Amino acid sequence: MAPNKGDCQQCECFPAGTFEDTVGTPKCDRLNGQCSCKPNVEGRNCDMCQEGYYNIISGDGCHACNCNSEGSFNHT
Repeated sequence: MAPNKGDCQQCECFPAGTFEDTVGTPKCDRLNGQCSCKPNVEGRNCDMCQEGYYNIISGDGCHACNCNSEGSFNHT
């Protein structure tokens, strides 16, 4: 096993937007720190809903806005 270089950093995943491992720790890539995002969530830390989605706090990923096309400027 290679010696620890001492430059490891803790992942900064947003818990509500990130999948957890079997012990409840947010999953992230050990090399680049990208967190494992729930459905329709994005960002390195899984802290933003994709365009057209909302409610990251749900814990289930972000939900579609389902904007009415007649009463909305766009779908976001």
